[in-house]
Amino acid sequence: MGRGGLTPVVQGCKVCLSCAGRDPRECPNYRCNPSLLLLVRDEKGEEDARHRAVVQIDCCKTFRESMVRWFPEHGVDRLDAVVLTHEHADAIMGLDDVRLMQRTVKLEDYAKQKELVSSTCVWLTEHTWQTVSRVFPYLALANGMGSGLGNANSEAAGRPAVRRRVAQLNFAIMGAAIGEGARPFEPVPGVTMVPLPVWHGADYVCMGFCFGAEHTRVVYLSDVSELPAETEELIAALCPAGIELLIVDALFYTREHNTHFNLPQTLKCVEQLSPRRALCIGMTHDFDQDDVNSELREWGAAHGGIDVQLACDGLAVDGIDLQWHAEGAVRADDAAAAPPEPEWRRALDATRAAAAAVADDQPSALSV
Repeated sequence: MGRGGLTPVVQGCKVCLSCAGRDPRECPNYRCNPSLLLLVRDEKGEEDARHRAVVQIDCCKTFRESMVRWFPEHGVDRLDAVVLTHEHADAIMGLDDVRLMQRTVKLEDYAKQKELVSSTCVWLTEHTWQTVSRVFPYLALANGMGSGLGNANSEAAGRPAVRRRVAQLNFAIMGAAIGEGARPFEPVPGVTMVPLPVWHGADYVCMGFCFGAEHTRVVYLSDVSELPAETEELIAALCPAGIELLIVDALFYTREHNTHFNLPQTLKCVEQLSPRRALCIGMTHDFDQDDVNSELREWGAAHGGIDVQLACDGLAVDGIDLQWHAEGAVRADDAAAAPPEPEWRRALDATRAAAAAVADDQPSALSV
């Protein structure tokens, strides 16, 4: 849905100027944050939207814009699952807008949202859960469910809690440490995803994913600065018939960055993994779509005919069979209904309990 890294508009920049005043659908240099929408046909291959599952990878800062622009074009009217790569703003800050894809309830029914609205399952690592629960406390309370409650201090102040309409989400923990091997999960029935831990900076692990049927495996690496040898070996083991499509980070054209691949590093990764097709994502305005794609066609021809191109917002890739039943894959029903309680909430509860104990032992300053 989005394929770019957000960068400031630079005066006189050819790429920035090419986007001015144009419909983003007609301007391949217009780039929202990277994200991926999976439309999964059922096992009978039904095309009808009612017979397919819908999975969103990352709800980024520009998720609402991308959703309004591209969902109608593909007949998408719901999300069955969300999968998060990591906890940075360009992956999680659109979570609140998931409610736009859920049933609308009347004001008088806000207190019954959990019963009336089908929840969307959000798959994330425990580290990402810690951040999501802190950034969106109204979506992710200690029980892992959206509450719709307002200010938690309102009742203490003698005012009733107000129910608000919020996205109804369930949270399920997935992920793997580098070298831990395959830990598959099923965001929707029949679709297995295997987390691929990669370095996103020297001190931070981000999840990529491998998914798709054996003959059409997809490897998705949206935020990567280094591919660990253990993860490369895992990819090779998961893709005995090769990689059909590699979707990989490429922030700058030649400049180096400490948390993302630049294009030379991206192409080195493409050579290492040797997919049949590769799409670059996360580009800044270093990249003019037409110019760089022309260069990449020449590069691919000189490297065994690999089809390498820059992706563009709204790009649809057909012919990928996403059905994959992996033995031992964790399903939403099997995953913890409530992720571990965040450390910050345990600390806050302990502080409140200590303060309450002190208050019980001492007269109030307002006592007469």
